[in-house]
Amino acid sequence: AHPPDTQIDRNRVPQQERPDLTVGELLWQRNCALCHGTEGQGGREAKINLAAASWQDGIDDAQIARTISGGKPPMMPAFAELLTPEQIGELVKHVRKIGGRAE
Repeated sequence: AHPPDTQIDRNRVPQQERPDLTVGELLWQRNCALCHGTEGQGGREAKINLAAASWQDGIDDAQIARTISGGKPPMMPAFAELLTPEQIGELVKHVRKIGGRAE
């Protein structure tokens, strides 16, 4: 079953339209952009700017991965059962990229 149109993220980019997306970017668009914004600067639900240097400097990759895996109840769901550890790692790389800290 597909979600109703009111729950579909209008910012989501279908993969076939953007074959240049990395795995992390695609996972971000599908799982994170609705709440965190397309560029990680905050969205409807999550007001924190993940691209800000102050946020990027204050958190390490392991903490980012733990947050993605376990969520931040009650607002952010846990993704440990939806994403593989490799996919979570790709999301961590993408979070660093949006903060200007790409590998």
